[in-house]
Amino acid sequence: MADTVQAVAGTVQAVAAVVNAGAEVSGIIPVGTFLSPENVKDMYKELKEQLDSLRAKKKDCDDEAEEGLMTMKTSYDYNDWNRRVTETDFQVTDSLLSYATEIKNIEKWKDVLPRMNLGAIMKNDIKKIKQLKKELTTIRNILVAKQADRVVKISSAPDINGFETLENPMNIILNLLKLGKEVKGIQIHGILGTGKTTIMQNLNNHKEVANMFQIVIWLKASSDKLDAIGNKKNFSIEELQRDVMQRLNLDGTVNQYRQKIWGKLKDKKYLLLLDNVKEDLILDEIGFPSNWERGSKIVLTTRFKVVCPSIVDHSIRVGILTPKEARRMFISILKPKDFSDNTFIMRIIRKVVDWCRGLPVAIKIVAGYFRLRDSESSWRNGFNTLISWPEYGDDKIKEMCRSLSFCCDYLKGDEKDCFYYGALYPEESDIYKDRLLDCWMAENFLGNKGERGRAYGRCILERFNDLNLFEEDERKLCVRMHKLIRLMALHNLQTDGKHKCLIVSNEESLDQQSMDKWKEKHWISLADNKNLKTFSDTPDCSMLSTLFLQGNSNLKEIPALFFKEMGSLCVLDLMATGIESLPNSLMYALNLEVLYLNGCTNLMELPIEIGSLELLEVLDISGSGIKNVPPQIQSLKRLKRFLVSSGAFSETNIFNVIPVLTELQEMLIDTNSDKEFYNWAILDAVMESVKTLRHMTSLQFRFLKNEIVDVIKVVDGVTRIYAHKEDNLRCFVDKDEGLVTRSFQVFIGCPISLDVKIPKCEKFQRYVKYCNGKDRSPMVVKLLSKADSLVIDNHYDLEHLSEFEVLNSFSIKGCLLEHCNRIKYIVGHFSMLSKLERLYLNDLLELESLWGGSIHLNNLPKLKTLRLSRCPKLIKIITQDAVKDIIQISQNAGQKPLVFPNLKEVILVEMANLTSICENELLDWPALKTVRISKCPVLRHLPFCKDNAIKLTSITAEETWWDALQWTNHDAKQHFQKHCIFAV
Repeated sequence: MADTVQAVAGTVQAVAAVVNAGAEVSGIIPVGTFLSPENVKDMYKELKEQLDSLRAKKKDCDDEAEEGLMTMKTSYDYNDWNRRVTETDFQVTDSLLSYATEIKNIEKWKDVLPRMNLGAIMKNDIKKIKQLKKELTTIRNILVAKQADRVVKISSAPDINGFETLENPMNIILNLLKLGKEVKGIQIHGILGTGKTTIMQNLNNHKEVANMFQIVIWLKASSDKLDAIGNKKNFSIEELQRDVMQRLNLDGTVNQYRQKIWGKLKDKKYLLLLDNVKEDLILDEIGFPSNWERGSKIVLTTRFKVVCPSIVDHSIRVGILTPKEARRMFISILKPKDFSDNTFIMRIIRKVVDWCRGLPVAIKIVAGYFRLRDSESSWRNGFNTLISWPEYGDDKIKEMCRSLSFCCDYLKGDEKDCFYYGALYPEESDIYKDRLLDCWMAENFLGNKGERGRAYGRCILERFNDLNLFEEDERKLCVRMHKLIRLMALHNLQTDGKHKCLIVSNEESLDQQSMDKWKEKHWISLADNKNLKTFSDTPDCSMLSTLFLQGNSNLKEIPALFFKEMGSLCVLDLMATGIESLPNSLMYALNLEVLYLNGCTNLMELPIEIGSLELLEVLDISGSGIKNVPPQIQSLKRLKRFLVSSGAFSETNIFNVIPVLTELQEMLIDTNSDKEFYNWAILDAVMESVKTLRHMTSLQFRFLKNEIVDVIKVVDGVTRIYAHKEDNLRCFVDKDEGLVTRSFQVFIGCPISLDVKIPKCEKFQRYVKYCNGKDRSPMVVKLLSKADSLVIDNHYDLEHLSEFEVLNSFSIKGCLLEHCNRIKYIVGHFSMLSKLERLYLNDLLELESLWGGSIHLNNLPKLKTLRLSRCPKLIKIITQDAVKDIIQISQNAGQKPLVFPNLKEVILVEMANLTSICENELLDWPALKTVRISKCPVLRHLPFCKDNAIKLTSITAEETWWDALQWTNHDAKQHFQKHCIFAV
């Protein structure tokens, strides 16, 4: 028995040894003891619990990583641990299935060896899991900072290839981005839906942009969705900072945002793309450093041109699509549907696209509206619904209306009134600014009836332009409203109820029933109704203040009592109607302030009752058939603007009428002629008739193609006068009351210009520009006696300035002579020009000298600036012979000789043959500070040294020219070298 037991024990030990040896070879940890079935089951249970625990820890880590992955990335250590956990989970999960099968039968195992082997394997799995859990505690960071991508492309950016209206602005911006620090901010502006954001999205995705900047940051400045409820604000600074932090993969508290953004970008060349900016932004508050020196740039989109002026140095307006581009965009949105073979639907498509007026947002919304329509009847019905907008239409179209209305939320009460008033004019018509201001003034929108009111009106027009509610024409004379903007204004007019209006188009006639709608209306517009022929006799319009009838060429007659019930009428526009007379009932419109009859070619006379309209301030009869102005016009004591045809001046009445209109401020004479062939015969008489009108600020002549010539223009207290020829000045210079103002600018033989042409002449207040003159007109000589600055351009006879002897004794301080090709010298021996401070001589082809002989001691004593350019015959400015008298006198008096005691600046430009400034180096230059020389190739010597030009501290010239100079005193070159500025 003992032998048997001993034998079994020996067998077990042998088996254990084999198991241990096998375990060591296979990596299984030896059990060392025998395991009961219960022990194995407990070990299986612990393995499952350890695996569940490892999974839970991995899940926690994965959740933490997911929260930060927008701005962070997982660390390499964590990625390696995560990979091994996943592998272990897969392996142990698979093993547990086989373990479970074996454990079910473990009670039946007769052999101890398999049970010991199974336990060793599970124990090894448990150890591996515990090791992974321990490793997790040693990983320092699950997440680490992620480097921001250089560009985050916008996948939804529409393709603008082939749409030049959008491509051209983008290409302009691309070229600006290539420039250096001189460009820092670019603004893209335009009305809602022109494609501003689309342009910038394409800019964001452009390959060239990615290569130009270290990082491109797209930042939405405000929400489009809030526009419908009138939101006028950008996102808060904190919201913008949060978006930038996310883009830059940064984290931190709110208080750290600005510092962290600044720290990340301070050494980078970045491009900031700001979309939909609604108000000024201070980028420094967000954290953006001003890295202009590094080439950083900002591009922003906005509906409002006035936004962010401090950071914008280039502004680009995005216009509407061309008709061809608009059709192409519309058809592309309809794809894959193709209606090219359906003539009926293609005709409707053309009408629909035309209705959208080239506005991309309208095209997209409306094309989406039609996209689901297949039949001709559905397209017809859809179009009929569309043209009834905004009363009808789908939700997207109504949403567009609300978005357009958002712009009105920026307007104050008076500004809204002015804006809505603009909608009375026909669709997309040119609205003359002056006429609009007339109407606004009459409707009391501007608060003041004088120039202050018109100035306020001009500010409102500028604001509308900046808000892209109005668009200016190239000449800045007219504005127009985009069709959809006008529709929005009309919709708002109907809903706000303040101004009850009636706007009718394409009506053939108006019977009594339809005219009953006029009752209680404030504004009525029937403009451009080509088939309108008549009215009923006496409409009840006691509240009517504006009536637009312009453009109704078939309206031949207005009923006799038509105006009887229009006592509140302020504005009446009958421009270009076919009327042949005005009814006597017009006298009942006692509050009428604005009356337009221009272009009424069939209207031959004004009724004598016109004198009853004592409140009339604007009367336009230009281009009408009226040739004789009735004397009753003299009763219009408040008339401020008078526009009349030149034909009216063939009668003497008008010359008697004008001087009596003491409040007259503006007068325009329509010549109906080509300016080049107009003889200006009436100019003297007209100027004589207006010379006593103290309030006159504008006298204009209008020519064909609407070309305007200002004859009198008063701006900011300066009276500007145009004289076609010298004698036109007679009425102003013969009597003291002519030029009574302290400041004037007179232009003889050339149009009025804001460019005075004499640099640094701001302090000069009486300016004369004389062009294409002949002889020495007494009128000009008298005028110059009152002037302090003078430009003479292209005088045919003038040989020297001293011919105007008046200049020797009066106050000319600034003088420019150019293109006077008979001038040989400027001043004679005894000509002093004692007040002249600035002398500019340009393109004088025959000029040989400044002086016509030797220089007198007191010539040009106050001259501060001398500029010479392109005078090819001038060889030497100051010759030895010219100064010999001065040198002799100075030596006798024991003084240094000098010619220009107060000369501070000498400028020489393109003096091709000039060899010398001054031949005598003994002359003193006591006040000279600045010398600028450009393209004077044979000038090889400067007469200056440190002793005779002690204040000379700035010399600008080409470096090659400076190096080639010849010096008699080498110390002088070294002395002045440090004061040189070398031009490129």
